[in-house]
Amino acid sequence: VPPTTDIYTLSLHDALPISTIHLQLFCNHQLYFEKEGESADYLEPLSTQLGITTDFCTFPLQPLTKAMFIGPHEDTIGISQTIMQHFPNTLDVVYSHSDYLEVMPARINKGNALARLLGGYGITAEQTMAFGDGDNDLEMLTWAGYGVAMGNASPRVLAAVPRKTGRNNDEGVADYLESFFGL
Repeated sequence: VPPTTDIYTLSLHDALPISTIHLQLFCNHQLYFEKEGESADYLEPLSTQLGITTDFCTFPLQPLTKAMFIGPHEDTIGISQTIMQHFPNTLDVVYSHSDYLEVMPARINKGNALARLLGGYGITAEQTMAFGDGDNDLEMLTWAGYGVAMGNASPRVLAAVPRKTGRNNDEGVADYLESFFGL
């Protein structure tokens, strides 16, 4: 979150069903969460470092890489709407899974990252193939010349991406590549 964005003033703890939602913050390559448990245990193996249990009421105000709200989709919808209402064009709000809401600075997404990375090598969108299944993959899939939605993709991704393949757990990427290259 940019330093000028005061997301803390939203008082989300008072306004929303926080008892079902776990907040995690990623800052300076470090994961922070309020209490240990299932949602912390899920992300820690995916992170390069173990998370730190902290009290967000006393957490120092600082720029964040992203905030993650983990909980039932129906409980995070209010958080999503509140953030979009208070911070239009400042923060991007996206679901990476139906129960995993991510909040990041605007225009920080996989599509822009891939374009910047490949642009440095002189690789164009038309020369790029990308696979994805979450709403957080949408910008990448629409940027790539060959964006492919996995069979288990979110309804939003399936509707926006014309190329499809099987589910990620059923060798969907391998099947698509075999077909694409005629192997």
